[in-house]
Amino acid sequence: MKCDQAHPVHHQLRLISALLVTLLFPGVHAQPLLDPPPADPSASKQSLAAAQQELRELEQEYGEQSLPAARQQVWLGQLFLQAGEPDRARMILRRAIPRMQQHLGQFHEELVEPLAYLGLSEQALGRHRDAADSLSRSQHLTHRHQGMLNEEQVPLIYAKADSMKMMGELWEAEQLYANAIKLQRRNHGDASQETVEAINTLGVWLSARGMYRPALTLYRTALKRLEDENGSSVPSKVDLMTGKAVAFVYSPAIQSRSLDMLREAKELVDSNPSAFSAARRLSVTLNLADMPMMFSREREALKVYRQAWRMAESEPGLGEATQQRLATRQLVRGPFKVLDPDELGNHTWFKVSFSLKADGRPERIRVLDSNTNVAQRQAAQAYFGKTRFRPLFDGDQPLPREDQVIWVAFQEPELPLT
Repeated sequence: MKCDQAHPVHHQLRLISALLVTLLFPGVHAQPLLDPPPADPSASKQSLAAAQQELRELEQEYGEQSLPAARQQVWLGQLFLQAGEPDRARMILRRAIPRMQQHLGQFHEELVEPLAYLGLSEQALGRHRDAADSLSRSQHLTHRHQGMLNEEQVPLIYAKADSMKMMGELWEAEQLYANAIKLQRRNHGDASQETVEAINTLGVWLSARGMYRPALTLYRTALKRLEDENGSSVPSKVDLMTGKAVAFVYSPAIQSRSLDMLREAKELVDSNPSAFSAARRLSVTLNLADMPMMFSREREALKVYRQAWRMAESEPGLGEATQQRLATRQLVRGPFKVLDPDELGNHTWFKVSFSLKADGRPERIRVLDSNTNVAQRQAAQAYFGKTRFRPLFDGDQPLPREDQVIWVAFQEPELPLT
C-alpha cells in the first residue's frame, strides 16, 4: 500500500467506514462453511498425523482406488485446509473427488462438501476462476438433491462472491448477494436474523462501492416490507436501521443522518426493552456512542459511552466480564487495523507508543519501530493523531490511559474504488 501523507478524502472515508462496519457488524457475511480449525497447533498436527495413518490403513485394506480411501482423503484435505495448507488440501481433494465419482456417480449428494472444500482451497491459493467453478458445481448438486431454493447453498454463494470480487466481476458478486437475500427470505421470512444479515451484507457491499442510493433503497424497501408483513418485529427493524446508518456514513453528503438513524434505533430499543437482551441493548448503545466519535464529536460520544458503562454495571446478566470487555482498549476511528505483536506476518507494521486523553484522543505519539521506511513511519504517526479510542470510565468519570503501546498496519479497503 502506498502510504503517503495525502490520502484522498474518499479513500480515507472508505477506510474509516470499513472499520465502523467491523464494529457494528462483526459477523456480517460470516456464513461458515468450515468448522473452525483447532486452537492448539499441536492438536492440528496430531489430527493430521492420525488421519494420514488411517488413510494408509484403509488403502492397505481396501485398495488405493476404494471408496473408503477416497472418503478418508476428503477428510484429510479438510484438515490440511483448516491447518493453513491449501496447496496440499487441493492436491488431495483433486485425487479424491474423481474416485468418489467413480463409485457414487457424477451427481451424488456426498460430493457437495468435497467440491466446496476444493473451491475454498483454490480460493486460498488465488485460483479464483477454478474456485468459482468448484463452488458452482457444489451448489448445482444441492439444487439436484434439495431443490433450487435450499438453504445449504447460501455459504457456497458467499464463498463464490468472494472469488468474483477478487476477479473484478463486481456485478456478478452483487447478484450473488441479492440471491442470498431471496433464499434467506424464502426459507426464514423477512424478520429472521438470516435475512437481515443477508440484507446487511449487500447493503455494506453497495455502500463501500459508492453506490449509496441503491444501498439506501435496499434498506428502505426492506424496512417497509418488514413493517407491512411483520408489524412490530422490533429486533429485525433495529438491525436494518443499523445497516442503513452504515450506508449513510459511506455517503459524504448525508453522513450526519447516520447519527439520526442510530438515535432512532436506540429509542426503539429503549421503548421495547423486553424485546432485547441486555447484551443487545448495550450493543445498540455502543453503536450510537461510536458514531459521533467517528466524526470527532468526543463530548457527545462521552455522554453515550457513560450510559453504556452504567448499563454494564447495573444490568442483570452483564456482569464483570462485560465490564472487562468495555475496559479493553478499542480503536474506533482511524485507517488502521490492530495487529497481534506475535503474528505480524507479512504486514507493513508500526509499533506506536502514545497516551490517551480521557475522551479517547491520542497524544504524545511516537513510532517506536517498523519494518518500513521513514516516509511511511511519518505517515503512520500523522494519521495516528486522527485515531479515536473508546474511553475508559471509573463510575461516571472518564479516565486517561498513560503509556500505551500498540502494533498497527494501514487497513486496505476491501473493494476497488469505482
